[in-house]
Amino acid sequence: MMKRFLVSLVLMIAPALMADVSTCPVSGEKLGEMGPPVSIDYQGKKVAFCCDSCIAKFQKDPAKYLAKQQGK
Repeated sequence: MMKRFLVSLVLMIAPALMADVSTCPVSGEKLGEMGPPVSIDYQGKKVAFCCDSCIAKFQKDPAKYLAKQQGK
């Protein structure tokens, strides 16, 4: 019974979690459309980007881009 509950819970929240990582927080491009995504660790969390130039932009103002991503 508990196992079914946990599976159901994961299936319900997985789309919301995956939505946060399916696009680049800087450009808004879908990850993988411009080649393999690149990522960095930021405050213990993996953040994925569409390209290296977006990493540089992110590092100049991480709060701006994280807020943009969380607002989706």
